[in-house]
Amino acid sequence: MMSFPTVSGLTFEETVQVMMRNKMDQARAGESRNFEVCTSHDLAPLVKEVFGIPKGFQEEKVFVAGLKAFNKTWKKQKKQKKQGK
Repeated sequence: MMSFPTVSGLTFEETVQVMMRNKMDQARAGESRNFEVCTSHDLAPLVKEVFGIPKGFQEEKVFVAGLKAFNKTWKKQKKQKKQGK
């Protein structure tokens, strides 16, 4: 995932590094007091943009069905692991 190319020509990893560098530069210059990375405010929009995830995707039938199947499988595997299978 980190080596996924973006439209800018940078990999996803490089894009994250640039975003973090810019955030630190703004904090050092006194333009921002926030130098921490927030997954919901910093990383999520970046992931959404880079991978073309549409707004409201979590409400689409295909996503909901896939999430339910994933959760069912996850719970089954967790139960089996707990039972030592």
